[in-house]
Amino acid sequence: MWSRTNAVRDGRFRHPSQSAERPPFHVSHFQGNVTVNLTVTSLEISPVRDFDFDVTIGLIEFDSAGTIRYIDQGSHDVRVKCERPGKVFVGRAVYVPNNGVSGSDWKDDLWNSVCKSPVS
Repeated sequence: MWSRTNAVRDGRFRHPSQSAERPPFHVSHFQGNVTVNLTVTSLEISPVRDFDFDVTIGLIEFDSAGTIRYIDQGSHDVRVKCERPGKVFVGRAVYVPNNGVSGSDWKDDLWNSVCKSPVS
C-alpha cells in the first residue's frame, strides 16, 4: 500500500490500470453478490491551505464471480484534511469523518486510508 511519504516523494501518480491493482479503501456490497470497490488513483499535496491532500478516486464494479463488470473512467476528486477533527470535501459538501470507525461510510474509509496509513 502507498504511504504519505511515498506520495510526497513520488508526487502524483496516475495510470488507468492502477485502480485495479491497488487495494480498495472501501468495498460496497449489493444484491446478487455485486461489489463496488473504491480505490485511490492519485494522491498529491493539496495547494489549498485548509486541506492536506487532493485525491482522485476510482470505482470498479465486480460481479459475483469476481469478474470486472464496469470501470468508471471518470475523475472523482476529493480533498482531505487529516488533522482532527478531519475533513473530506467532495462536490460542494464538507464531511467530518467519524475518526477511526471503518466501514461505515466511504468518506470515513478514505480519511482512514489517507490519514492513518503506515508511513515508511
